[in-house]
Amino acid sequence: HNVLGFYVVIIALILALTGMVYSFTWFNAAVYAAGSLSVTPPAMKMYQSTASLENDTHPLDKAFLTAIEKNPDAKRYMVSLPAAAQSPLIIRAYHRKEVYFDANTLYFDQYSGEPLGTQLYKDMNNGEKLIMMNYDLHVGSIGGLPGKIIAFLVSLVCASLPVTGFIIWLGKKKKKAKPVNSIRSVKRVVTI
Repeated sequence: HNVLGFYVVIIALILALTGMVYSFTWFNAAVYAAGSLSVTPPAMKMYQSTASLENDTHPLDKAFLTAIEKNPDAKRYMVSLPAAAQSPLIIRAYHRKEVYFDANTLYFDQYSGEPLGTQLYKDMNNGEKLIMMNYDLHVGSIGGLPGKIIAFLVSLVCASLPVTGFIIWLGKKKKKAKPVNSIRSVKRVVTI
């Protein structure tokens, strides 16, 4: 219990802190501030699609081909379909197979497939990069397959600590202090 807990404490702390980013907005802001040394994030550019009369027959195909042309070295792409009538079509180009943080985001008009804007990973500040890296740190994928295995084993050890702690506590409770044998006081008779 104690030995395993000692050896996994650093990685378990990283896993726990990266999990807090998802739960608490104030912690997310603190991580951003620690990474960028600034409390004000850069202004988000809002891209909007405009419905036009000259709708292309295949705007998604046009947008996807443009994303491939702009990011030919990408290992995979993720397409996010628009959520509303004015929302843009978003395509993320990931430059590594197993991680999500190293991505360029491209925005397209959902009706025409025309590019609206691009957010490049290399142009982000350190706070934004740290926030994007959070998921990969949390699941261990930043270290590839060995990192995932380590994160799994550390999580398994952390899950076992309450159980092993309870077993140790239960064992100590059962070992109540044994009654001390009373030593009979023996009277010495001293003759003079």
